[in-house]
Amino acid sequence: MNMKGPYSLGQSLWRVGEGRRGVYMLCADGAIPANPRYVGRSDTDLKVELGGRKRCGDSITGHICGFFWYEYAGSPVAAYGRECELWHRYGGEEGKLENRYHPQRPKGRDCTCPRPGCRFGPPRIKPIKKMSTKI
Repeated sequence: MNMKGPYSLGQSLWRVGEGRRGVYMLCADGAIPANPRYVGRSDTDLKVELGGRKRCGDSITGHICGFFWYEYAGSPVAAYGRECELWHRYGGEEGKLENRYHPQRPKGRDCTCPRPGCRFGPPRIKPIKKMSTKI
C-alpha cells in the first residue's frame, strides 16, 4: 500500500498537492494499520474533495472522521481501480464502510473493477464446449 497517512483532516490538507487526482480513506482515529470508515476518490482534485469532507459518508450515522490517508493516481481509470481495491479490501460488500455501494466508474470511461468475481468486473467468459465431430 503506497498510501500516505494518517494525517489530521482539519489541519494537514496542506500535504495534498493541488490539482492532483487520487484516492483517500477517512478514519475515526490515526491507528496504524488504518481502519477506514469511508473510501473515496477524486478524478480531478483530491485536495478539494478532502476539504469538503466533514463526515465519513452519506449514511444516517455520519461518523466523524478526523484522519485521512491518501495516494495519488495517474489517471481517473487508475484512481477508480485503486478505489475499488480499497473498497473491497476494507469490507464495502459486507457493510463495514459508510459508503455501502460499489464505486462508480469515472464519467465517460469504460473500465471495470479489478477485483476477480466482482459484478462490476470484466464479463466472465464461459468455456467453449467441445463439439462432436460425428455427422
